[in-house]
Amino acid sequence: MSRSRRTPWWSTSPPGPRSPTRRSSSSRPPARTACARISSAPPPTPPCTASRATSSTCGPWSEVPACIQGPTRRAMLKPPGPSRYGLPLAVAPEMIRSERPPPRNPGTHAARIGHNVVVSEHPTRNTPPAFDLDHPTTEAVALLFDSGHPVLADILLRHLDQGGKAQVPLELRLEIMLAREDPIRIGTTARTILARNPNLPALKLTLARCCYRLGQLEQSIEHIGSIKIPAHHPKAALVDWWHARILVRADRLEEAATIAGDLGRTPSMKSASEVLLGEIDLLRGDLEPARDRLQGIAFDAESVIPPRYDACFLLARTLDRMGDSDGAFEAARMGNRIHPNDFDPDAWDRATDTIIETFDESAVQAATRSNTTDDSPVFLVGMPRSGTSLLEQILASHPRIGGVGERQEPFLIEEDVKAVQNIREGGPTAEDLDLEARLYLDMQTAMGIDRARVVNKALGLDRVLGTLARVLPGARVIHLERNPRDTILSIHQHNINIRKYPWSRELEHLCCARAAHERLMAHWKSVLPTPILTVDYESVVADPQPQIQRITSFLGIDFDEACLRFHELDRAVITPSHDQVRKPLNSQGIGRWRRYERHLGGVLDTHPIRPDDPDAVGDDR
Repeated sequence: MSRSRRTPWWSTSPPGPRSPTRRSSSSRPPARTACARISSAPPPTPPCTASRATSSTCGPWSEVPACIQGPTRRAMLKPPGPSRYGLPLAVAPEMIRSERPPPRNPGTHAARIGHNVVVSEHPTRNTPPAFDLDHPTTEAVALLFDSGHPVLADILLRHLDQGGKAQVPLELRLEIMLAREDPIRIGTTARTILARNPNLPALKLTLARCCYRLGQLEQSIEHIGSIKIPAHHPKAALVDWWHARILVRADRLEEAATIAGDLGRTPSMKSASEVLLGEIDLLRGDLEPARDRLQGIAFDAESVIPPRYDACFLLARTLDRMGDSDGAFEAARMGNRIHPNDFDPDAWDRATDTIIETFDESAVQAATRSNTTDDSPVFLVGMPRSGTSLLEQILASHPRIGGVGERQEPFLIEEDVKAVQNIREGGPTAEDLDLEARLYLDMQTAMGIDRARVVNKALGLDRVLGTLARVLPGARVIHLERNPRDTILSIHQHNINIRKYPWSRELEHLCCARAAHERLMAHWKSVLPTPILTVDYESVVADPQPQIQRITSFLGIDFDEACLRFHELDRAVITPSHDQVRKPLNSQGIGRWRRYERHLGGVLDTHPIRPDDPDAVGDDR
């Protein structure tokens, strides 16, 4: 099978002529089935590397933020053609995990590395091509990825890497990493490509965003600052928008304000600029200017939805600090209702039931486990806005404890184990689980964390602890609990990822999610061999030293007074709590729900006040 080579999706070569007609999605060749196989025929001569098709792309500028509108947005979104392997031009590390690339044309990568592919006459989209998990080949990696199975392709790729046999083209490797949304491995591959060809500004922006996701803010600023494009370039606004956003998180507010102000000179960027400047005012403590900027967008029904959405939650935080509880609640409610809400509480409960049934006591006892004995991983589990960022910052101040933020490897591992479960008779072997353990431990190494204990506080860990207990049997879990009334209110007032956490927009749904979280944690504590320590957020705030000593003892580490000076730690935090962890402990967030009591009727019915609650006697906070 011969195919002309195309310019990589991240290339900046000028686009060639386009076909006058575009094939509809229904006419695309279907994905292969298990009947598809690598032909036993000798591989043909690879196509000449000098030949290139005239159809090329100018590269995905990682995804155009929806806050960029008007002619600038249209110019950014106008692609000269589809990405070579069917991936959308907007693919980026924060691509939504629930969305996967569309089926790819059969044989694309397999043909490019010089092998024939036999395709079934009656393919089934969800059935992977036949391959041997225990004898991986580069051709099988390409075949699996081309047929729309990036998880299996990644598993085989890591098997090859472990055996030192991988000869996978860098562009295919990068596509797989993007499909898995793995910023560490995307960054590693991007650096290799840029070392060979530094004139790829689109890839530099992707690398900058990966570093941002990893909390490597100075590296991110360096990479984005190295992008050299003319000011009139249609992608210049996108680069500047990201540059300002990263500078805000790095607390370089003066530089961020300068770039954000320049953005506002372009009419289509006015709303995006105002939101950035409003956030900068808020972080500076200039509450009235922040309120005035953000109100102009939040209360404008004709305003573009994405910046209006962000403006609503920033306005809620601003009004809360100004003591206007009613205004803050209304701003948050307005933001939460901008997007349609299709969360199904019954389906969420059923999914929770399935997890509990799958990992019952007998299944946990009989489960195969990894041979890995590394005891450095620590999983900090809690609801959003429950204090996990604060506790991680406290622990990361200890000279023998590190923190990696909200790394998503646990969820990649969950996907991998489920994929192997479906294709290997008897389920994953200890060696399969060893491969997953290596993925996690390599992440810690790549993050530069060489400590006795390494804390991961990713949201949603409560739903994958059963799998993590098999893959990392030496890990420990800290379960952080906070008053449900304060937690639910705080989630409601912050811009939480609504695609990952669709229950975050309605108070009733938040109560449902909280109940499911409590059920899961009670179950894990009763069946898992993993040590689990329950910590009360209010107790940490009220009397930190005994609680920190209790936690470090659980981790097998001596207490260090540096933990009490956590706010002095120079460490990047990119979650909504980034400004709070830089301040000494205070009790301002405890009992804050009382200021909003008139709006929380359903929450108080579900979570009534108990006499032993720390905030049983209210105050005016």
